Amino acid sequence: MGTKGSGKAKDLRDETILFKVTAREKAAIEQFVRDKKEGWTVSEYIRVAVLFDMIHSGDVEALQIVSGTVKDRLVEKMRALVGQEPTLAQAGHK
Repeated sequence: MGTKGSGKAKDLRDETILFKVTAREKAAIEQFVRDKKEGWTVSEYIRVAVLFDMIHSGDVEALQIVSGTVKDRLVEKMRALVGQEPTLAQAGHK
């Protein structure tokens, strides 16, 4: 499975949390991510699910983490879109 944020220099994720699951739970989670979350890794899906559960419980730190990530992704998308559009000067020469 691919990942939305792989290969980015900004990705500072270097900590690991391990937890045990049954073979059935593992298979179900992996199948769900493959079928429903195109471009996501299992770890990304689990990380987002936990953070959103924390936000739902009123955790402000989780909200700040998610909003910062969303803001960063929006900025990246906007920069990519701006890079694809001709500038006003270029558009005038056509």
